[in-house]
Amino acid sequence: MCRYRKPFNEILTALGTVTIPDLPTLDPTLNLDPSRCEGVYERPGARYEVSAKAESCTCPWS
Repeated sequence: MCRYRKPFNEILTALGTVTIPDLPTLDPTLNLDPSRCEGVYERPGARYEVSAKAESCTCPWS
């Protein structure tokens, strides 16, 4: 759980409004193909090259 979620949820609950939901859990039965994400993604000031190898996906930020 992120550090901000607990205090924000306490404040939001006290205000009687919606809270921050938990992150969804991953479905281990999914058969995802990381090669579908291969390529170069860029915008001004940022460039990411993504390539898939065997059972993993390599990304510059990991």
